[in-house]
Amino acid sequence: MVRAICERVQYIAIEYRDYRESSQPTSTGQRLEYWRVSIRAIAEAPLFGHGTGATKLLFDREAEGKSGAWADSIRNPHNQTLSVAVQWGVLGCTILYAMWYFHLNLFREASLAGWVGSIVVCQNFFSSLLIPTCSIFTRVGCTCWVWGARAVFANQPASSGRAQRGVM
Repeated sequence: MVRAICERVQYIAIEYRDYRESSQPTSTGQRLEYWRVSIRAIAEAPLFGHGTGATKLLFDREAEGKSGAWADSIRNPHNQTLSVAVQWGVLGCTILYAMWYFHLNLFREASLAGWVGSIVVCQNFFSSLLIPTCSIFTRVGCTCWVWGARAVFANQPASSGRAQRGVM
């Protein structure tokens, strides 16, 4: 797995070079273009954004007059923060980050459910930098499963003094 990650990082560097030198629509180059378009859209309406669903219209407008893969229109910028900021501005991003903050604080206890919940929330946050995780049911479903487990185990008495002290 480590080797695959190293190979992908090296490939990203090659794709980036191809994108910069010849404007080839590589995966990395397209993602950077999505982010560039998103940042420009955020600058146009920074406080409240362009409204729900505006991302598709903005990317359609950007694709006009282009050919090949650059003419493809997408629905999201492949980054949750940018997706929210384009639609709902800084206000929406503040709510998104507050949601993650409070969600993470729900799993502060030293228990299995607490650890799993923390891992799921952190994974959700970090993966959102590359994909719009709030719109993917798998992670939301996983979080709901952890919430359910937390509710079930929250009323269970600790089996030993170690669990009460937070040692696992």
